[in-house]
Amino acid sequence: SARRIGAALAAKGVDRTLVAQALAAEDRHVAEERAAARLAQRRRIGPWRRTDRQNDIDKEIAILARGGFAITLARRIVCADPDEIRALLEM
Repeated sequence: SARRIGAALAAKGVDRTLVAQALAAEDRHVAEERAAARLAQRRRIGPWRRTDRQNDIDKEIAILARGGFAITLARRIVCADPDEIRALLEM
C-alpha cells in the first residue's frame, strides 16, 4: 500500500514531501485497489479463497489491514465479486 511504502521510505530518511509528491503522481485510489487485489490473489483470500473457508473473512480483512490497506478497502476486496476484481486487475 502507499501508506506502507511511505512509512518504509521515511524510516530510511527520505523526505516526506518527496514521498508524498511521488505517490501523488499516479491515481492513488485505483493503485491502492489494484495492490490490495494483488495481495488478496497472492494470499488466496477474498474472491480467490477456497469455498470451504467462508468463515475466515475477518482474518482475511486483517491480512490486508496488516499490509497497510484501509479497513474499508480490505472489506470491499474480500467481499467483492470475483469478476469485478478480475476486471480491476486487467485495467
